Amino acid sequence: MSIINGIIGTIFALWLYNNFVGWLTFLSLAIPPIGGVIIADFFANRKRYKDFANAEFQTVNWAGIIAVATGVAAGHFLPGVVPLNAVLGGAISYLVLNPLLNKKALKSQAA
Repeated sequence: MSIINGIIGTIFALWLYNNFVGWLTFLSLAIPPIGGVIIADFFANRKRYKDFANAEFQTVNWAGIIAVATGVAAGHFLPGVVPLNAVLGGAISYLVLNPLLNKKALKSQAA
């Protein structure tokens, strides 16, 4: 029984190993744009973070979601280092989209 389980486990481990590299590649593409958007939001909206107790937040930041998707696309399609392209793509697209899509929130922040 142990030998049979060992053989089955080895076969499944080979399948998992072949797919594990693809999973890690997907993670290196999907996670970095989230950090890029968070960093860009912090540096673009520092005043809001100083007065965190009185800050008003919107339910869904569509600029952030679109920027993460754009960062994933940038990491996938642009040549170079995938995580770096994804971080920069997410951060730059957030810096462009946030003033366009969140005009109301930015006006209340400036006041």
